Amino acid sequence: VYVNLHDTTALILCNCVTPFCSNDSGPYPMAGYVSPVGGIYSGTGVSNNQFSPLYQSAGVHNISYLYTNNYECVSRFSFPFTINDTTALTVTTSHLQYCADDSAVSLSGIVLPKGGTYYSSYVTNDTVFNPALLGAGSIDIPYAYIDNNNCSSVVDLNYEVGRASVLTRLVPPDDYCLNANPFPLDSFVVPAGGTYTGNGVSNNIFSPAAAGVGMATVYYDYTNSYGCNSRDTLTWMVDACLGIKEVSQNLSFNIFPNPAKGSFNIQVKVNSIQHSELTLTDAIGKVCFR
Repeated sequence: VYVNLHDTTALILCNCVTPFCSNDSGPYPMAGYVSPVGGIYSGTGVSNNQFSPLYQSAGVHNISYLYTNNYECVSRFSFPFTINDTTALTVTTSHLQYCADDSAVSLSGIVLPKGGTYYSSYVTNDTVFNPALLGAGSIDIPYAYIDNNNCSSVVDLNYEVGRASVLTRLVPPDDYCLNANPFPLDSFVVPAGGTYTGNGVSNNIFSPAAAGVGMATVYYDYTNSYGCNSRDTLTWMVDACLGIKEVSQNLSFNIFPNPAKGSFNIQVKVNSIQHSELTLTDAIGKVCFR
C-alpha cells in the first residue's frame, strides 16, 4: 500500500496591512492580504471576504484565513487588524451668532482639539469667518480634524448672521417740568431690554431735576442676540415751569375780539383728539371760569 502525503500550503501575509479608523465605512475587499488567494477570511466585521470597520470597537481584531489546496490540505493563518478610534471633538461655545457688520473673526478654539479645518466658501485660511460675505442668514460649516492615526473626526456647526434691530418709539417727545418726579424709560422704545444713558438718566430712570433746565439728550442702546447694536436718540425739554408755558405746535388757539368786554370767543385747533381743561383768571390770578 502506497500513501502519498502532501504538505499544507505555506501562507504568506502581505506587507499591506494598515490600521483602520472606527468611522471607516467600508466594506473593504480582503483578497490579497494573504497568499495564495482563494481562501476564506473570517472574524469580527468580516463578511464574504470583506471587512467593515464601521461600528466595530476600537482595538485589535484577529482575522482568520483558511486555505484549501488541490490536495484538500487545509492551511490556517491568523493576523491582527487594528481599528483606531477617532478623536472626540468638543464644541466650546453655544453662541454662534454674528452681526453682518462684524469684521472677520477667527473660529480657532470654537472646536477642540485645534488644528482642524473649517470647510466653507465663507471661511478663509482654514479658520477665518467673514459674516459680511454671508449676510443675514444661517449656514452649516463642517469642522474636520485629522489625528496622528490619520483618522478624521467631523462636526457640523450652524452659524447665524443677523442685522441690527429696528427700534420703534412708543412715547413721543414731550416737555417735562423741573420738579416732576423721576420716571422709568423702559417702555419708551422697543424692543425693550436695552440701556438708556444721558442727561439725568440713572438705571434707565430719568430725573428732570438731575438733568436740569434745558434740552435733555437721552440715548437708547440695544444689542440683539446676534451682537448687532442699535441706537436711538431722544430729546426733550426740561422746563422750570415758573409761568405760563408756551403751547406746542400740536395746539393753537385764537381769542377774539381782543380786547373785549363781557364776552369773547376762544377758537382752539388740535392735531388729535385730546383731553383739555380751560381756566380763566383775572389780572391778579383769581379764577373766573373753569
